[in-house]
Amino acid sequence: MKKNASFIAIVTILVLSVISAVIFVKNEYDRKTISRKNESTSVTKIRYNQTYTYDSTKDGSYHPSYIKFIDRSHYVAIPVLNTTEDVAEDGVMVAFLQGKYQKDKNKLQLGYDVHNTTLIFDDNDKFKRGIFEKIESDSSRQSQKAKFPFEENYLKKKGKYYVYRWKTRQGDYPHHATTGFVRLKKSKLDIPSTEKEFIQRYHKKQKHQQE
Repeated sequence: MKKNASFIAIVTILVLSVISAVIFVKNEYDRKTISRKNESTSVTKIRYNQTYTYDSTKDGSYHPSYIKFIDRSHYVAIPVLNTTEDVAEDGVMVAFLQGKYQKDKNKLQLGYDVHNTTLIFDDNDKFKRGIFEKIESDSSRQSQKAKFPFEENYLKKKGKYYVYRWKTRQGDYPHHATTGFVRLKKSKLDIPSTEKEFIQRYHKKQKHQQE
């Protein structure tokens, strides 16, 4: 009986060791896979007409924001894009930012002369049919209001990769601000380069494919 008990104990230990080894190998494989994916989408150089985004859970917006640099001084952005069906039932708001930036070595300061064109769809039906109300504003005249991602702040290179410095404001003015950095990543979404293209995209009822 003692020999059988010892044998069973040894077999149990061996089985548990094998299971632990398999779990370890799988975790390492998953970690390396995620790391390779992050490496492939991370940004080491800012290129014109390439769309960029970031992990929106970091700044609490939970919906993706996109930015594209047009030339040495101009950029466009679509912040906090959410056109999911559940939200669309209560209406959809899509903003398009056109602004200027200044580059100093590996830092890109955003937020100069930003013009905001916002399309408001009252419900899902109007969103699908491309029926909207257009509202335009100049952010330089509303310096105290809460701002969209990419409407202000900056991008800079930290180590090998570019990051975006985000800021959120809570409460009435003067706001309580929370800031942080999040790594920029490439996106497959080609956002419009002009206000005309932006309006045409929604007038034609084309859907965004978020990446």
